[in-house]
Amino acid sequence: MIDITYLDKENLKFLGSGLFGTVYKINDDVAYKIYHKTIKQDYGYREKNPALKKNKSLLKVVTEKNKIIKNTDLYSDFLYSNGIISGVKLKYYDGDTLDHIKNIKLKDKIILGKKILKYTKELTDNNIYPTDIKLNNIMLVDKDIKIIDLDDPLTKINPFLKSLNKDKTIEKLDYLLKKFYQDHNLYQYYNDITCNLEVNNPFYYCKDYHELSKYIKSKEEKTNLVFININDELTEKNYKFIRNSNSKVILLCNEFYGLTKIKNQINKLKEHNIKVFNIINTDDYNEYLNNFNINEVYRLRKK
Repeated sequence: MIDITYLDKENLKFLGSGLFGTVYKINDDVAYKIYHKTIKQDYGYREKNPALKKNKSLLKVVTEKNKIIKNTDLYSDFLYSNGIISGVKLKYYDGDTLDHIKNIKLKDKIILGKKILKYTKELTDNNIYPTDIKLNNIMLVDKDIKIIDLDDPLTKINPFLKSLNKDKTIEKLDYLLKKFYQDHNLYQYYNDITCNLEVNNPFYYCKDYHELSKYIKSKEEKTNLVFININDELTEKNYKFIRNSNSKVILLCNEFYGLTKIKNQINKLKEHNIKVFNIINTDDYNEYLNNFNINEVYRLRKK
């Protein structure tokens, strides 16, 4: 039990604040997450913070999990204010979250992706399910990764519905990895568009760790890419070249293009037996290339 009733937060180093609480650095090994009393929900109303519902029996379970799990640190103690649970003691990490780190080389991204899978699988194998895992709660620390925010209510520990929570975790991992490797697109919330794409299809995502591993491994394979501008009128010669090039087809556009124009280009390609792999913003072209082990790149231009 750690009493923080008289803790002077003004003199602590602020690390960050999220939906459930605010994190402060205590020393080079320890951080405290102090929970908000209420959290803001949809439509602006507030409710009591569900993170405050922790109890001593849960801490006992977490303490035992900490002895077993090798690659991830769970919280290690409760913080109390006036005798009431008000936060948790965490391991402090000196690093940054993956959503803030740019220009990671592909070979390093592949290593990190494999570690994300390995460490998350270790958690789910021990009945800990981070059902809201995302890039901003994975930190890069000395070339290793650390999964954080495992104290929040969206992390399920020894839940009754283990299979359901594992499926939720896998689905979140699928989204996380595709975002990490930039295999998401500008129109991912428009099912009538994304259902026609090879990646980020709303009707298909990796269903287990084996499929997620295969997805990461595919990043190591030599790949041909063909980039097509949404406005381009392609010729029969262009279509033939695309089919014969054995390439992934990427549409270049920006957020000002209407959905009709995008659908028309996709449908024209479908009529010529060409599947679109993804849609990206034209400004992301160079960064997007860094997520493939490229053999050849073709960029068709309007003549």
